[in-house]
Amino acid sequence: MKISNFETTTCSRCHATGRHSFCRECRDVCFKCKGSGVVLTKRGEMAKAYFLEISSVSANELKVGDKIPTLGITMDGKSYNYIATVDSIEKSNTNGSGGAGRIDQDGGYTSVTENGVVTITKNEGGVISTSTDTYLSISMTSEKYGKSSTLMAGKSRVRVYGDDQKEKLEQALAYQESLTKSGTIRKTNTKKK
Repeated sequence: MKISNFETTTCSRCHATGRHSFCRECRDVCFKCKGSGVVLTKRGEMAKAYFLEISSVSANELKVGDKIPTLGITMDGKSYNYIATVDSIEKSNTNGSGGAGRIDQDGGYTSVTENGVVTITKNEGGVISTSTDTYLSISMTSEKYGKSSTLMAGKSRVRVYGDDQKEKLEQALAYQESLTKSGTIRKTNTKKK
């Protein structure tokens, strides 16, 4: 999704040059605008967040054939993003921490996985809370990068790229028009005569 779909303004840090103070790792790229010279306004930020919300589903709602964003890592540790098509979804018997669960050093966190359902118990200052989630093993295919797989919590949100993206973008832009400059919903004038 391009930033230019939503309302932008000139970057106040680099004054639209995309460049700012030098550092060895990033050279002189402006950290605020990431080199583009523009940033989202409050209205643009709210509209983009709305667009991402209506374009996302929980991992439990994913279906075979959905197109989702994923992350790849090269052999030298650099990351890249791409879109892949979901091939299969299965309950996982692990939660990414080795499957048997773990307890942190001060006993504040415990997770136990059984039949694909993870029970998480947290002890925060003497207050104990418990929640459950299902972990899913998702296999995907990309024309350019081939097959890949990922482990995902069932309650986590995932953006789905579908045929209705244009309509959802138009809906988000209409929402943006209903916002004030500060990003709040504009009040309607309802005077009685």
